[in-house]
Amino acid sequence: MKSLMNWRGMTLAAVVISLSGLGARAQDCSDYFPLKTGTVLKYLHYDKKGKVTGSSEMSLRDKKQTPEGISVLYASSFRDDKGETLYDSEMQVECRNGVLYFDAGSLLDPEAMSAYEAMEVEITGDHLELPVKAAAGTVLEDGGVTAVVSSGGMKIVTLSVNLSNRKIAGRESVTTPAGSFDCIRYTYDALTQMGFVKVNTSGVEWYSHQYGTIRSESYDQKGNLSGYMVLESVSGN
Repeated sequence: MKSLMNWRGMTLAAVVISLSGLGARAQDCSDYFPLKTGTVLKYLHYDKKGKVTGSSEMSLRDKKQTPEGISVLYASSFRDDKGETLYDSEMQVECRNGVLYFDAGSLLDPEAMSAYEAMEVEITGDHLELPVKAAAGTVLEDGGVTAVVSSGGMKIVTLSVNLSNRKIAGRESVTTPAGSFDCIRYTYDALTQMGFVKVNTSGVEWYSHQYGTIRSESYDQKGNLSGYMVLESVSGN
């Protein structure tokens, strides 16, 4: 079964990331979106052997002030290893009073969900918290997202991704072709379920204050690396 996890970045469902550790300036969100409209983040995706399997780009389409903070619209494009576009999507992110809110569907892989685009999909999710400056070893609350797919009022399938054992593992310097970044290292376990089929995986992600996801790694239920993603370049900033 194809994993429903979306490894491109902040994987959150009605997702709330607390910025309380950033200090007073975080309350007006001015510290968190330093990128300019038009900035493009390009990522390369690799399999467990280091072979490129595809690429993705996230471009900051729109950024505006709101009464409570900042609202940002990202446009994403995903391509296979031959450069052919697989699918495009958008993600709205809002910072309100120092807290980031993500679209509930951002935890689900849009490629996997595209099979149901002609059907009704109801998405619900818990909130997650990720304190950006939390100490190493900080344990975070579990959370996840559920999507119920129906057609003509009849339920077809239920899809879900639930995260557990979430914690801040530490702070590390990560170097990619895009540069070197001071990052927090975030780890979690994931249970992905489609109907009666369940798959256990785990993940490690590195986030920088300036660009968000710098590197992410996914592991199978035996703890073996199954793939990873790396920030390749930043342009337009």
